[in-house]
Amino acid sequence: METSSEVENFNRKPDGEEGDLNSEVQGLLRRIEKLEDEKQQIREEFGHQRAKMKELYLQKEEELKRGAVEQSRLLADVKRLSSELDEAKSQLVVAGFRMESDLQDEKRKCHEEIASLQQIVQETVEESSSSRSKYESEVKQLRKAYERLESENHELRSLLQQQQQQQGTADKGEKETPILAPGIMLSAVTKTLARKVVSQLGADASSSSQDSLEDSMRKAQEDAEVLRSLVIPLEEEIQALKEKLRYTDQQLRKYEGDKDEIIKWTEEEGDVSVKEMLPVGAQNGPNGEVVSPTRDAGSKVIQTSSLDSEVHQSQVTTSSPKVNVMNTSFTSISSLNELQACSMKKQSPDGHSPVPEDSKSLTDVTVEKDGENVGSPVSQGHPSGNIRWQQAMTPCDMCSNYEAQLVRAQQRGRELEKQIATHERTIERYREDLTKESGFRKDMEEKWNEKKEEHKMQVAELKKKMETAEETLQELRQTYMQVYSEVMNQLTSLTQQREQVQEQLNKLQKENDNLLGKHSAHSQQLQNEMIDWPDKVEDLQVLLLKFYEELIAAKVAKETMEEQEQTLRCEIQLIRDQMSGEHEERVSMEDSLTQELNNIKTQLHKYEKERHKYKATHEELEKLVKNSQRTAMDFEAQLTDALKVKKQLEEQVAELKSRVGSLQQELDNSEAVQKDFVRLSQSLQVQLERIREADTQVRWQHDEDIEECQGCRNGFSFTRSKQHCRHCGRIFCISCLSHTVHSGPNQRPSKVCDVCHTLLVRDTAPYFSTEPPHTPD
Repeated sequence: METSSEVENFNRKPDGEEGDLNSEVQGLLRRIEKLEDEKQQIREEFGHQRAKMKELYLQKEEELKRGAVEQSRLLADVKRLSSELDEAKSQLVVAGFRMESDLQDEKRKCHEEIASLQQIVQETVEESSSSRSKYESEVKQLRKAYERLESENHELRSLLQQQQQQQGTADKGEKETPILAPGIMLSAVTKTLARKVVSQLGADASSSSQDSLEDSMRKAQEDAEVLRSLVIPLEEEIQALKEKLRYTDQQLRKYEGDKDEIIKWTEEEGDVSVKEMLPVGAQNGPNGEVVSPTRDAGSKVIQTSSLDSEVHQSQVTTSSPKVNVMNTSFTSISSLNELQACSMKKQSPDGHSPVPEDSKSLTDVTVEKDGENVGSPVSQGHPSGNIRWQQAMTPCDMCSNYEAQLVRAQQRGRELEKQIATHERTIERYREDLTKESGFRKDMEEKWNEKKEEHKMQVAELKKKMETAEETLQELRQTYMQVYSEVMNQLTSLTQQREQVQEQLNKLQKENDNLLGKHSAHSQQLQNEMIDWPDKVEDLQVLLLKFYEELIAAKVAKETMEEQEQTLRCEIQLIRDQMSGEHEERVSMEDSLTQELNNIKTQLHKYEKERHKYKATHEELEKLVKNSQRTAMDFEAQLTDALKVKKQLEEQVAELKSRVGSLQQELDNSEAVQKDFVRLSQSLQVQLERIREADTQVRWQHDEDIEECQGCRNGFSFTRSKQHCRHCGRIFCISCLSHTVHSGPNQRPSKVCDVCHTLLVRDTAPYFSTEPPHTPD
């Protein structure tokens, strides 16, 4: 009874520790799910903000395109109007002054906008430098964690080599070191548990670092959508984040490969650990005889072996519960067979064992596991039971070794708890960083909203100015049309007046010619003419009258010519005066026009420079827009890659959850197997004690001494009669004596109990192979 209570108390401690670890693992999984939900919410909010910013960006881009088209159209109109308004220079000067004032205002506003954009660029550069320093510190931390895990992996490999060396030495000299193998196995198993917990926590830390990377990517994407001019410094940061993500992915894959190697190693080492546990019940003495421990020592060995098998079952996932029970129980059956053989030798006078040959066959029993035969051969016993009893009473070194290993396992458990606490603090720090990042993102959104409102106001002012400029241009067009129509009317009226003046001039020229005597003969012609005076007086008088009329006409013409000469002289003087005045006016006008032309040329040159400048600015803006579009496409590709990575990680998380569930189920099965194993060990221990006591008392039990069945522990009644086992002489009920054995020369059937049937029948399965035996008193 004391041994059973000690076994139960000893088994409760590992169960409690494993329950604490399972609860901590579940808590970490719940935290991971909570963080995944928060990440999903943040992504949805980011999607909404991105849609809004995209609409705003498209609206701004359309307005920019319309402004560029309108600017080009206005420049064309200005050129055309400058060529058409050369005739109306006064209006051109006024329009030039207006345009100069408008350009100065636009220039001043452009400088203000450039200054504000430069300030924003400076702030973004500072922010990127701070985030870069933070990411570098995170990379250093991950590298330290990687170095620590690599050192632990190196230690594990060295431990594996030592285990393989010890296994080789154990195969060569199995009798020399039978006690050290279970301790090494326990240390290896506990270290494997520690590596698993550290790898899971490392995976959690890597997932949290990945969340921070996704937040930074979202932040960079928002910056790129709002201000396309800030893409160039952010691309370097995104490249660094990509490298960091690839590095963490490689580390995760490497850790998963190491974990698979550890699991395979534990599966391969499962048979070795079972072999190392076998000397607990079937260790051969120096003379080839079986060493049977006492009740207290046996209980301690059972406790330590149950702890060892619990740890082993929690790691090896491919072992079968029945095979583990049979591997450990055949040793006890073999030792029981040896003790019975020794007792039968004492009873026989010639020193030979009367046990049948069927009972000796139990020493050759083996169990197949995973294609390999794991056997526990038992050496044949010799007499001298007192020597065996004294050897059994000696203190067990394995018990002290197991106790020291238990203390070390508890220390490792405390170290694991400390590591879990540190990882929880790391998670809290990452959560605080996440809250800080969300607050910073909200501040940036508020700033961008303010900038958006300012840009809206500026766009409204530009629209008003464009409307006023269009109105001014419309007025200039109307004025030009009016001036043009007036000039054309004046030209038509001047043309008509010119024709009328030309007709009057022709008429006056004819009269003048008549008055000047242009139609009369010239003096030379008169000198050359022949003098032919008429003979008659009448003809002479007529000729005289004719000459007299001609003389009067000549005098009239002379007087007219003198008058005309005088008037012409006056007119010439007036014209000279007018010409001198006009010359002076022309010179002054030429000077003023030259000055105006120079001013207009300087203004035109200035406007040409500003046009080239605006054109270069427009080209730069177009380049920035194209770069921003390419960057947006890159960000979309990165987003798709990040979504793929997230999907893969979610699949890995689901796989790990299913694996944790299967491991939990296997752990429950192993706990049930361990409980059955404890019951079996207790039952076998009682059977061993009874066989040892068989040499000191009669084996046959009387009916009046026994009140309950020795197998099921149920009381007897009229319906349940008492039956004797024909081999051991103990009393059972009829249901517990269900086996029959044929013996003797006539092969008579005899009712035997389960234990005797297992001992007598060679090819039958052990009585505890189907269900665990009843717990003994």
